[in-house]
Amino acid sequence: MFSLGYFKIFESALPAFLVLNFFFIFNIIPLLYVSDIDASYKFVLITVYLIISFFFYKCLILRAENDLIIRLMKGYVYTCAFGCIFSIFCIIIPNPLSDLVLYGRATDEIRTRAFFQDPNVFGPFLVPAFLLCAYCWRLLFSSKIFAAVRWFFLLTFLVCIILSASRGGWLNLLVALAALGWIGQRQARWSLRFRRRTSLPIVALAIVAGLSYALVALGGYDEFLADRLEEKAYDQDRFLAQMLALEEAVANPFGIGPGQSESYEGSVSLFRAPYSPHSLYVRVLAESGWGGAVSFLVFLLLTMRRAWSIAVTDWRYASLSAVVFASLLGILANSFFVDTLHWRHFWMLLGIAWGLSGLWRWEFAVRPRPSGVRAR
Repeated sequence: MFSLGYFKIFESALPAFLVLNFFFIFNIIPLLYVSDIDASYKFVLITVYLIISFFFYKCLILRAENDLIIRLMKGYVYTCAFGCIFSIFCIIIPNPLSDLVLYGRATDEIRTRAFFQDPNVFGPFLVPAFLLCAYCWRLLFSSKIFAAVRWFFLLTFLVCIILSASRGGWLNLLVALAALGWIGQRQARWSLRFRRRTSLPIVALAIVAGLSYALVALGGYDEFLADRLEEKAYDQDRFLAQMLALEEAVANPFGIGPGQSESYEGSVSLFRAPYSPHSLYVRVLAESGWGGAVSFLVFLLLTMRRAWSIAVTDWRYASLSAVVFASLLGILANSFFVDTLHWRHFWMLLGIAWGLSGLWRWEFAVRPRPSGVRAR
């Protein structure tokens, strides 16, 4: 962060710094009495690393004089495209590398995961890239030569989201698209140049979804995906683990300790080790206690408020802020059923939201403007 040229950790992000410090403190307190101290140390170190990455991305965006934010988003899209294309290639032409990017080959219930360990992370990872292609393509790629590439990327991303067979990822995408359409309506009231974008996510989804379903059906995956929509036996285990974790949260107001959900022998009940609650909110509440849960929730609310306040303006990065807001909302919906606390792209999006907020404040509230020029 020091290498960015400015020490801007606190600039426009003091509220985030304070609430994340409270969250960190409430993660440290249970270390005084946890049973598996090694697991807690490892979990806390990962959390600290992600918090540092949050501030790194926040500081990086404030260097947008060099359009670093555009380069970052382009890199994200290209990374997703490479993972998707390679995964689809390995489905069509099996090879020794297929096991690296495909899940469930032994059971013929193949799911795309690229180079992730879990398809339930890969699917949601593609959602921001899909939204960027649908809503911010002209901001990222001004040349008309890439118009055909845009639709190829949209088709590829959606096919891989579907083939990841992640129900949380599907929910993530639907919530994000609904949020983006809603923001598009608000943006259309502010500026005529956003009117054409208002219905673009819906149109893109309709066209690309039809093509994606045709490809999936031709590949014989339709029955497998329909089966994924049905309730599974392990779903009941997950809900039970969440109920047990909530009981422990009531019995332990300071939390059972970071990383303890899988192996904690509670005072109320015995967790089904090594089964985790599979919920961001339940895990934070059970492991970090009520104080940690409140501080983290405040941090999320502050982030969403900042992203929303920029998304409905006609600023040059408003469409990008809209994608960040919609992507975060999709992840937050996904987080009811998946533990997303240690998702790196989640913290990247959080950092981008605060970075864009700081950049907007710098351009329109802090930096001197010539006379007669007012902020919009």
